[in-house]
Amino acid sequence: MDTKEILAYEEKNIKSDQMWDADTVGPVFFCIYCFHKMTDYPAYCSHCGHTNTIYKAPKNVRDQKYCNVHSQKLAVGWCALCAKPICELCDSQGKNPSEYFDYTVNLKCKSCLDKSEKLAQDHEGHLKNGVCCRHEDVKAVNNCITCNSPICENCSYSLETSNGIFFKKIENYGPYCLTCLRRARIEKAFKSKVSWKPYKKI
Repeated sequence: MDTKEILAYEEKNIKSDQMWDADTVGPVFFCIYCFHKMTDYPAYCSHCGHTNTIYKAPKNVRDQKYCNVHSQKLAVGWCALCAKPICELCDSQGKNPSEYFDYTVNLKCKSCLDKSEKLAQDHEGHLKNGVCCRHEDVKAVNNCITCNSPICENCSYSLETSNGIFFKKIENYGPYCLTCLRRARIEKAFKSKVSWKPYKKI
């Protein structure tokens, strides 16, 4: 699928009356934590503050040698969230870049962290109203057993594992949110065959 087809598919399948197919990659254009449309820049959701792994850096950002805030100081790297050059004063971690081999890859400026943390706090406060973390117009009926996020029926997944060839033992794990389902699926796949299905309370 091309970009337009992927976007159209995701717009159709993130609606509250749909369950996202956990075998399908993505969503790419929507935040996996809150299902709001992601912006190209910066690399965190403008609704819930969660970090995204796909974003477009501003053009010619690598040509800037001096800090975006302190114009007289040489940059030690680029913020992993906004891609702007930052000096050690702007780095949220406050560490010496010589201490870490991949330090410049993990830099995050204080400004981005403050903004993303504020968005996350506001989003978490809204979830206390008993709504789903991905469909805020729908009441939550479960909490993810891993991250405790409130989730609606169409965001509740369970795992089934099959052990052995002739003798099969099926176990029901859940409920999971989409993100935690994928993590748990990888972990359990080393021991048995794993599949997923919509979670139903027993």
